[in-house]
Amino acid sequence: MVSASETSSVYRIMTVAAKWLLAVLFCALVAACGTTGSRESRPEATPRAPTLLSEAERALQDYSDRIGSAVPFAEDGSMTIALLAPISHGQAPVRELAQSLVDAAQLARNEVGLQKINLKIYDTKGLPSGAEAAANQAITDGAGLILGPLFASSTKAIKPMTQMAGLPVISFSTDVTAAGDNVYLIGFLPQQEIKRVVDYTFSQGVQSFAALTPLTDYGDVAAQAIQQATALNGAQLMTVQRYQRDFQGIEAGVKEFAPIYEAAAQTSPIKAVLLADDGQALQTLAAYLAYFDVSPRDARFIGSSVWNTPTTRKETSLRNGWFAAPDPSLVALFEQRFVSTYARKPHALGGLAFDAIASVGAMVSEARAAGNPYPFMPEAITHWRGFAGVNGIFRFLPDGQNERGLAILQVNESNFTVIDPAPTSFEYSGS
Repeated sequence: MVSASETSSVYRIMTVAAKWLLAVLFCALVAACGTTGSRESRPEATPRAPTLLSEAERALQDYSDRIGSAVPFAEDGSMTIALLAPISHGQAPVRELAQSLVDAAQLARNEVGLQKINLKIYDTKGLPSGAEAAANQAITDGAGLILGPLFASSTKAIKPMTQMAGLPVISFSTDVTAAGDNVYLIGFLPQQEIKRVVDYTFSQGVQSFAALTPLTDYGDVAAQAIQQATALNGAQLMTVQRYQRDFQGIEAGVKEFAPIYEAAAQTSPIKAVLLADDGQALQTLAAYLAYFDVSPRDARFIGSSVWNTPTTRKETSLRNGWFAAPDPSLVALFEQRFVSTYARKPHALGGLAFDAIASVGAMVSEARAAGNPYPFMPEAITHWRGFAGVNGIFRFLPDGQNERGLAILQVNESNFTVIDPAPTSFEYSGS
């Protein structure tokens, strides 16, 4: 059961929070972060002894003991959270994304009602050197946690100094090579999206898969992900066809794939084809497949959350296709609140910053209720129950990657329909 102090703390937060989202958020956040009943069956991790940032020599001698616990609440109970974003990036679309992240974080801070939490914004300029300068300033300013940066290169650039400072980082990157050593990724990871859609497709009786993935970093990840997902399910992966991501390259890739698809029909027909692309490239890919008699009537086209745009619905051969993505009803609630506050729609990734602040709120609330001066210990960040946000439930894993509760959506002419809901809680995994 939840203790009286924890319940009181959470209710105080809820009285100043917006009911439209917090009813979803804190039902999971409280369970994730403070219920004594959920933890009393397992030994509680013992908090490490406080180590201050100014103790440089001790930090070098006992670095591993400092990770995740370097910055306590200030004497007045306040805490500074740093948000690193490419605000002055040279490309307008990136600047717009950065502003969405900043605005969503500010919105979350106000909605969650975080008391004495100072959110400070630092411009990385979209450069590794800019991220290093921003992170260094954040450490100097006494930040207890860094949200961002956006790019993997910037995330990797700041890792040495945040390691030395014992400062946890929640990055918006999706590059798993940037994770670990106290860096946690909150971005949407294609590996788990592809696993989710393969798992569901397999559960519907499909046992023979194929994939077409572009010769890009994303395509490399997708190719590896479907190999792993089909192997875990005991399904057949007949082929992974790569292609250059241009008109001629897509045509050539489909021409190579079509005979393989036809030959497989004689022995083990391919019943699902992963199309790891989006936008105009996805439309072109699906259209060419239909032209070369790879019909969606015979093989289900499947994909990841990059399909979640109106462009996908315009291609008739993609209709009835399946893809994994966050629960659209929760995303819609966030978008409505964002529009009502800022009079514009958020970037599709803006909700990541809201979710990051929501997780901060949960950890801060629990630490204060328990009288713990160190809110961002690894045990708190990676607690198995995780957190809930505008993109559904999520949790950080010890290796720095994340796990999300994703829905399966079907492509229709006018909308996307949820055919398999996202889970609302995680199963216990480990001590």
